[in-house]
Amino acid sequence: MKRNKEFMEIYSAKKEKKEMRSLIRSVVLICNIMNFLSVDIYNLAIYNKSMSWSGVINFFIIMSVYNLISLILYIFPERLEFLIDLYTAVAFIVSSILYFCLSMIIFVQELDILETFIVIVISIMVYICLIIAIARNIKNKMRNGFRKIKLNKGLISSFTSLCAALGIVIAKTTQSDVLIPAIALLLLSYIFTPTIIGFHKFYLKIKKSRN
Repeated sequence: MKRNKEFMEIYSAKKEKKEMRSLIRSVVLICNIMNFLSVDIYNLAIYNKSMSWSGVINFFIIMSVYNLISLILYIFPERLEFLIDLYTAVAFIVSSILYFCLSMIIFVQELDILETFIVIVISIMVYICLIIAIARNIKNKMRNGFRKIKLNKGLISSFTSLCAALGIVIAKTTQSDVLIPAIALLLLSYIFTPTIIGFHKFYLKIKKSRN
């Protein structure tokens, strides 16, 4: 595939030490705060109470592994620059999957079997549609650069229909207000999906280093 040189230079540009450290601080702050809030929201929705002190301690013990990796990258930004895109993608996509799973558990608790099945299937399909849209967008930009590209009407139509169907199913439940935490977590999960391009950037860097 013929690639657009201008876009590829920006897309796969090497990050400077200061830029890397700023990015790592942002990722650590976002992931720690959002993951804590998501787990706390889950506890409020399922158990009707916030996390206990033991739960908070366990959370930070689990997050300490991620924070340690972040610290290593922060100390050695120049040596580990090739890992920064992989690090960012893993941090946000794992968080996205966490929010998605917590959301689905709440739906399972609050909906009947048929409604739960429909919501889970549609939610997964929306997630897949988002990933396909992101992948196609990057592929088009790699080929055409920053020129305006026609949107894929079929994909947009499918995504819109799935979101509408999901909204209708949730709205028809007798206690739709109790699903607000699940909906919030699901939306947060979708918001984090664009960071999946970090895996592709990492692949391009490894491929380039081997050539």
